[in-house]
Amino acid sequence: MDSLIEIGASTVVIWELSGTGQARQRRALRLIGVAFGLLAAYLAVQSTVVLAVGWPHGTARPGSAGPRSPPW
Repeated sequence: MDSLIEIGASTVVIWELSGTGQARQRRALRLIGVAFGLLAAYLAVQSTVVLAVGWPHGTARPGSAGPRSPPW
């Protein structure tokens, strides 16, 4: 999800650089700000859920390849 938001913000930057004008620049900056605001909200919710659930040691976390190995 976070990668999609960053791709969207990058697309807006490319769109903004392809033209000129103050209105276009303001709109692009607003869209980029909204995209990164959404990213911050998504990461805050995701980290809160992980902290609230308290994933037990040795189990796979969402988005990981599998169980963690012990540190020894």
